[in-house]
Amino acid sequence: MRFYVLLLTTLVNSVLADECSENKWLAQKDPIAELNLNLGPINKLQVSEFWFTSNECIRMPTEDFYVIQYNTNGYPAIIDRETGHGPKLQTVDLDSDGIEEVVLAFKSGGNQTLMNIYRLSDFNLSKLDTTKLSSNMASIEIVENSNSPVFIKVSNAEVAPSNQQIVVVENYFLSNGKLKIIQK
Repeated sequence: MRFYVLLLTTLVNSVLADECSENKWLAQKDPIAELNLNLGPINKLQVSEFWFTSNECIRMPTEDFYVIQYNTNGYPAIIDRETGHGPKLQTVDLDSDGIEEVVLAFKSGGNQTLMNIYRLSDFNLSKLDTTKLSSNMASIEIVENSNSPVFIKVSNAEVAPSNQQIVVVENYFLSNGKLKIIQK
């Protein structure tokens, strides 16, 4: 009897191991954010997480989220990876050149909010250097009004030399693919 139980257990484990080994890849979860675009060859952008199947056949989510662009034929390409949550996508012409940039805002723990900017370059979206676009108060916003060019307002809480907490506001504009601070 023990022999049959052992044989049955071995067969079941063998079948499960074969099934698991066939499914060892990343599987895309439902998109967290999605944006339909009309940027030349790119017609859709998604932010998604992936499922991963471990060696023990345990399916778990990856820690990061991925920015995926789709061309007009539906071909996907991962263009960026970030760690955080609550991503939001939008398009806006930040540099008044007539071509919209893609903006990704997301949270990265606590009140930390970050913003990435992507622009079309050679048939792909490329991420610009946006290391300055980080707020410890969850306060980054794109300001659009008819009286001035579009700019990005970033607020951060800091401690003044007098040990008093203050809010520092910096405004940035995009020019020639670079973020520049607006001098007051």
